[in-house]
Amino acid sequence: MEKIILKNGQEYELTPNGIETNEFTKRRIFKFISDLPYDEVKTSFKNSSNIDEIDYILSDGSRRTYIDCAKLKELSQQYGVSVDEETQRDVYIAVISTDILERDLQKVKENIIYTEIALTEVYESMIGGGL
Repeated sequence: MEKIILKNGQEYELTPNGIETNEFTKRRIFKFISDLPYDEVKTSFKNSSNIDEIDYILSDGSRRTYIDCAKLKELSQQYGVSVDEETQRDVYIAVISTDILERDLQKVKENIIYTEIALTEVYESMIGGGL
C-alpha cells in the first residue's frame, strides 16, 4: 500500500497510480482514499504549511519527499471508484500547484500577514503605554 503523509502527520492511502505530475501545467494530482469528511481533508490540504513537504511512502517502505507543492488548486471526490478488482471506494482527487512563483508568492503573502500582526501589536502597545 502506497500512501502520502502531509507535514501535519495526516496520512492518506493512495489509489493505484495515485500520483500524476504534469511539468507543463505545473500541477501534481494525488488520488487517495480517506474516511475523513471532505471539509477536514480540504482544511489539511489548503494549509500551505501542510503541503510544502509531502512524504510519499512506496509499497516497499521506501520514502520520497515532494518539496515543490505550493497551493491546493482543487479538491474533488469521485464515488464508487474501483481501486482493485474487488473493491470500490470513494476517492479524493487533490490538484496541487508546483509552480515555484506561486509558492514564493504564497510565502510573501504569509510574511506580510505576520508583519501586519507585529506592527499592530507594536502600535497597540504604544497606544496602551500612553504615547
